[in-house]
Amino acid sequence: MIKDIEILYIDDELNNLFGFKANFRYSYVIHTASSTVEAQEILIKNPKIRIIFCDQRMPNELGIDFFDRIKKDFPRPIRILLTAYADMETVIDAVNKGNIFRFVRKPWIEEEMISCIEEADKFYTANSMLDIKNEELEKAYHELDKFAYSVSHDLRDPLTGVLSAVKLGLKFDQVDQIHELLGLMDGSLTRLDLYIDSLRDYYLLRRGELMLSTINFSELFNDIQAFYNMSVRNNDVDL
Repeated sequence: MIKDIEILYIDDELNNLFGFKANFRYSYVIHTASSTVEAQEILIKNPKIRIIFCDQRMPNELGIDFFDRIKKDFPRPIRILLTAYADMETVIDAVNKGNIFRFVRKPWIEEEMISCIEEADKFYTANSMLDIKNEELEKAYHELDKFAYSVSHDLRDPLTGVLSAVKLGLKFDQVDQIHELLGLMDGSLTRLDLYIDSLRDYYLLRRGELMLSTINFSELFNDIQAFYNMSVRNNDVDL
C-alpha cells in the first residue's frame, strides 16, 4: 500500500465514515465529510486528494450532482459513486454528468474497496502524466510561436538593408559611391551571417552545449549609422 494516497470519503451516515477510516487509515491518508459542502471545503484545503468516494443519496444534493458541480474546479481527483440503488437512470446520469470512474455497492466489501482504490490511483497517475505532457506541449507551441516571429523579424532586417542599398546604388554612377554601398551591404550580410550563427547557438543551448560570447553594441550601432548617413547625404536631408 502507498501511504501518501489521499482519499476523500463522503457519507451522511457517521458509522460509515468511522468504518471507512478505521479500515483504511493505516494504508492511506483519509479525509471524511458528512456533507457535500464540507467535502468541497476539504478539497480546497487538500489539493493532493486523488480519489473521492461519495454516497449517491446525500441530503440536499445527490452524489452525481456534486460530482458534476466540482469537476470543473477539481478535474483530477477520480470520482467513485457509492450507492445501494444502481438503476439505469443513475448509471446514465453518472456517465453523462459526473464522469464517474466506478460504482461501488453499499455495503461495500474491504477487498473490493482496496481493488477499486488501486485501479483509481493508476488511472489518476496516468491522467496526471497526460496533463503534464499537454502543459509541456502547450508551452513548447508558445515558445515556437515566439521563436518563429523573432526569426522572421531578425532575418528581414539585414535583408531589408541590402535591398535598400541595391535600390540606392542603382541611382549612382560614381564608383566610390557604389563601393561605399557595397561596404554597407557587406555589413548587412555579415549581421545576417551572425544571426544564423545565433540560431545555431540557440540549438546548442537547447542541448546544453552553448558557448557564450560578448556582443559589441558599438560596432553594431556604427554599421546602422553608416548606412543611414549615406542615405541622408544622397537625399539632401538636413539634420
